[in-house]
Amino acid sequence: MTLSQSYASGFTHRLTFLVRFVNGEPGGLCDFNDQARVRVDTSTVWSASSYSTGTTGWVRVTTGTLGAGSHTISFEVLNITDSACDSYIQADGVQYLGIYKAG
Repeated sequence: MTLSQSYASGFTHRLTFLVRFVNGEPGGLCDFNDQARVRVDTSTVWSASSYSTGTTGWVRVTTGTLGAGSHTISFEVLNITDSACDSYIQADGVQYLGIYKAG
């Protein structure tokens, strides 16, 4: 499942948000590698999976500098193979960090 939002900015900027992955694969009958990621345009800025991280706590993510123009932020979760043990991505507090000058 993917939740996406496109937006346009006239300025160089960054985004910041909280995100967490809730692993629904406890092992046994549901031992598949569910995955989650956050992308801005085509770049992955955060990822987690059942095998590599398991359930994460809330993580603050701040993107690198994004140029002026149109962008899309996407929150994605992929439930691998089964439909019995769903995993989730949760996001909160997405903020636009105005005009940003590196350095």
